[in-house]
Amino acid sequence: MRVTLMDVAQHCGVSRATVSLVLQDSLRVSEKTKNRVREAMAEMGYVYDRRAANLRSRRTSGFGLVLTDIHNPALADLAMSSEDAAGAADCSMMMGFTRDDLGRQTQILQAMMEYRLDGLVLSPATGTTVDHLTPLVKGGMPVVLVTRRLPGLPCDYAGPDNAMGGRLIADHLAAIGAKSVALVGGSVGVTARQERLRGLSTQWDKLGLGWNPDLAIPTNALESGGREGVRRLVQRPSIPDSIVCYSDTVARGVYTELRRHGLRPGEDVAVVGFDNDPTVRHLYPPLTSTDTHMADVGTEAIRLLLSKIAKPLRNPETTLLPSKLHERESTRTWTPRGVQAVRSA
Repeated sequence: MRVTLMDVAQHCGVSRATVSLVLQDSLRVSEKTKNRVREAMAEMGYVYDRRAANLRSRRTSGFGLVLTDIHNPALADLAMSSEDAAGAADCSMMMGFTRDDLGRQTQILQAMMEYRLDGLVLSPATGTTVDHLTPLVKGGMPVVLVTRRLPGLPCDYAGPDNAMGGRLIADHLAAIGAKSVALVGGSVGVTARQERLRGLSTQWDKLGLGWNPDLAIPTNALESGGREGVRRLVQRPSIPDSIVCYSDTVARGVYTELRRHGLRPGEDVAVVGFDNDPTVRHLYPPLTSTDTHMADVGTEAIRLLLSKIAKPLRNPETTLLPSKLHERESTRTWTPRGVQAVRSA
């Protein structure tokens, strides 16, 4: 049977109101009484009923965090850092994962709104439009978008400078002698992919190498997307010198499928990722990748939420965290070889 406030009060010989004041750490209760009540709570196994408190106060002091998934270690970093930042502000965090499904996102957001949360951090599922989220923003809910933008929605945004990352990768691949490049992974409508593609393709053209739009291969953002992208590339008359992966997770699939076709990552094809997941240095060969600073994105998202709560009428802010390229053997060991045909599997 669940232990109640009245049970604790009777055990300590105080009123229920006194126990409630102890939970609020009120100055109206002596430290001696507070210690006695807290010891009783621990001994009796009392658990604070936050849902009931929410109904009484009509607020939560809590935030919602909705991401596509946490199979990508970078998004796991974002989730953990945002929860840490919320905790430091004495706020709880309710999390949900859409699996990049718009219908599931709608259900999660509806459930979260029923808890009357104070703010929301959201990485929109593919297919999300301004119309989907406008009712939240117009209703006064502070919303911070992360990793994916929704142009036209008047809310804050925190994410990496994806276009800068694309430019850095283009410069690096050109410097090692690559003459052709493919982008593998990410859905067509996702702004993070659009920004990475824009930075990569624009810089590739500026370098005089001639971007080929047919080599932008949209897939999902999982390992399976990397495998699919390579399967489509090997159907072409020749394999590009280099493959830029939408994420390090996609890069793992690219490695697997290249090998299945007898091609060696880092030797036959230079490979680059996005996110700089700490585990990619342990791949074979270690993967060249760009930082997306997801831990910092999570911390910044909570800062923006707290700022919006303090100043509801301020204009929306955008924070872009600069990219940095980390060169490893997946590009260092590659030299121009003019691979023109797929090796026999």
